[in-house]
Amino acid sequence: MISPVSEELKDNSSGFSFSFDYGNDFKFNYQINMTKGNGDIKFYLDDQLIYSAELTEGVNEYTSDIFSDKKGDFKCVIDYSDDAEGFEVIKLYTRTKKINKIIHR
Repeated sequence: MISPVSEELKDNSSGFSFSFDYGNDFKFNYQINMTKGNGDIKFYLDDQLIYSAELTEGVNEYTSDIFSDKKGDFKCVIDYSDDAEGFEVIKLYTRTKKINKIIHR
């Protein structure tokens, strides 16, 4: 279930969170096209920083490697400068292994 992380976001921020109940493989990617301003993006797994980057004017893109058999709380937080303009597309892909589905039935 994807939920916003609004309690931790400022006026010039965006983000989301997702909880894995049992072991999943996942990867994430983003495309952020900024026509003005800058910012930074951070991804966390169980409050541990797993990726961060500075965002600049232009197209900012990244696709992570696959994280295998992880569970816990995943979170994405993006902080923008006050003058930032543009659009963002952030995706989280998950894959549950079939053996986990059988065990948890």
